[in-house]
Amino acid sequence: MSQLLDRADERLVDLAWSLWTALGVSSWASPADAAVIEVEPLLAYTAIVGKDDQRLLREVTSWVVEQMPLLSLRQFKSVVRAQRWPFEGPIEAFGATLAHATGKTWPGKRTGPTAVPRGDRPATADLTKSCALQLRLRALVGVSSRAEVIRVLLLADRPLTVSELSDRVAYTRRQVSGDIDLLLRASFVTRTSSSGTATVELARRAIVREVVGQLGRDVDWAPALRVLTGLRELLDDLDAHHWAEPSVEIARQLRSLEPQFERIRHDITPPAHTPEAVTDAIVELTRNLSAEIPES
Repeated sequence: MSQLLDRADERLVDLAWSLWTALGVSSWASPADAAVIEVEPLLAYTAIVGKDDQRLLREVTSWVVEQMPLLSLRQFKSVVRAQRWPFEGPIEAFGATLAHATGKTWPGKRTGPTAVPRGDRPATADLTKSCALQLRLRALVGVSSRAEVIRVLLLADRPLTVSELSDRVAYTRRQVSGDIDLLLRASFVTRTSSSGTATVELARRAIVREVVGQLGRDVDWAPALRVLTGLRELLDDLDAHHWAEPSVEIARQLRSLEPQFERIRHDITPPAHTPEAVTDAIVELTRNLSAEIPES
């Protein structure tokens, strides 16, 4: 079992390093910059998989301090809640560290150790890169659900409903609906109805693409990263409890991740009910999310 855990951990941490390197964090990792990166779910993921990698947490903390005007505390909280990430433990501890470093009210412990030394080199994000589209749009229109709605519509291959947009951007349907109304008034999006279902899409996609620059591949990061941490938690449970019928427990825990698997069904399907299959699923999904990471 220890070999499976080591294999999974290596892939999970490598993915975090590669994504952060693409966003400007100082490292020797190959940047995974083919896809548009969503920062808030990446922060939650990093808190969990990087809890024993102090250098990773240090460099990411430095990056957050530099990029704080482009980050959303509200969205971070929404992502953690919507994807049912375990808040107590690593996320809570890292939130306290970020609160200590930025002076902002990140969710986290109010007592106990909070300081992780910052990195030695300033972390600068190149907003012109395709992977930084989320940050680039926030710089253009502000840190808001409107920036996220534009990003998702820009990358979508079909019109989307308000419910679909709300799920993707981690804002309430009321907030998303209000922003769509404003975008409609500005003739920035169009709305059509079919069989009682209303959908929206960008009105001038080509013009918007010319303004915002390079686009990367669209990835639904929040459920994808939650699946990875959920599978890793499952391996921990299997290692700790030694169930007589591990397949039953694997099946039970995989059912709790069904909503996330459904949202990323194009990237991976639920694994078979063995520890080896769970580990293979971690390897496969990290590979799909970051083609630059080779199998070891």
